[in-house]
Amino acid sequence: FFLKIMKEERASGRSVIINDQGEKLENEEGTDEDESKSISCIDFMETKISSMYYRLGFFCAMYPKLIIFATIMLTVLCSLGISQMRTEDDPAVLWTPKHSTSVRDRDIINDSFP
Repeated sequence: FFLKIMKEERASGRSVIINDQGEKLENEEGTDEDESKSISCIDFMETKISSMYYRLGFFCAMYPKLIIFATIMLTVLCSLGISQMRTEDDPAVLWTPKHSTSVRDRDIINDSFP
């Protein structure tokens, strides 16, 4: 049984609760002023976010070719760095610190005995 606070009746000071079947249930207790501010703030944010997603969906529905082209181009641009990626397979380079004595010794041996 999931309850949602849908809106607050300001005149009576009671909050209206709507259950899953769409029936209105009224809260018998009066609401505090802090509670009404938080509910109205939540309602405000929900309205703004809902409006933003509605406009975004409307824009995507009006210009589907532009959205598809833009997402493909963004994917291609983000993937350009993969072509520059280099992998290292030498375990001596992978697990040895760059400025250690063993690296210097290995470089000397590799230069002396090609």
